[in-house]
Amino acid sequence: MKSLGEDPRFRTPDGDRMLHWLDAMERPVREVPFGKEFLELLADPNQQVRSSAMLALSRVKSVVPPSWFESSAAHQTTQARMRWLVASVIRLEPEGAATVWTLLKPIFQQKTVSTEDHLDFLRVLALFREQLAATPDRNAQVTRYLLARFPDRDRNIRFEQIRLLGEFRVTEAFPKLLDQLEAERDEVTQFHIAQAICRLPSSWTPGQEERLRRWMLGTQRGWFAQFE
Repeated sequence: MKSLGEDPRFRTPDGDRMLHWLDAMERPVREVPFGKEFLELLADPNQQVRSSAMLALSRVKSVVPPSWFESSAAHQTTQARMRWLVASVIRLEPEGAATVWTLLKPIFQQKTVSTEDHLDFLRVLALFREQLAATPDRNAQVTRYLLARFPDRDRNIRFEQIRLLGEFRVTEAFPKLLDQLEAERDEVTQFHIAQAICRLPSSWTPGQEERLRRWMLGTQRGWFAQFE
């Protein structure tokens, strides 16, 4: 908490109380005084504050999203929604499919998103893949979202996109994945793309299959040498 104390907002009586509250919540407890103020901490501009609030929430057992989550003015905040869900995974009580969809659906509909939010969102989708893939309509929403934004110019985001395209079995992504594989020079990323392709059902054309075969035969070094 010392690093948070360096934030000018915490150099006030109210800020000092918030630091003490977060510090207390980081200890194992059964009940905490949820309210609008806590939701605002999950959406705080300071990444350390958001993380501290999420970790505090992860130490509370049997949490059910209270009614104020949807009624609060901060409920549209992407970070608050995602961190609520991640906290449930950390405490080994992942939210069910209905709650996951309630919290993530508005994020799918956002036309613009920051690089940080985009990357975090992709990682949250991976955490809740089982809940999202269980319903055809929701799985289709994830598929459309991934396809429409792939490949992203940011390397970290693109890495997560590739992983999700494989995990969600997005067969329509094969041509784009193949293009990425042929253009990629980093061997770790090549292996990552190849893993994603291997998870896809066989739905490519004979021409695409031949391109993949030629690439594999011409790349028997590095990661792929162990499969000779």
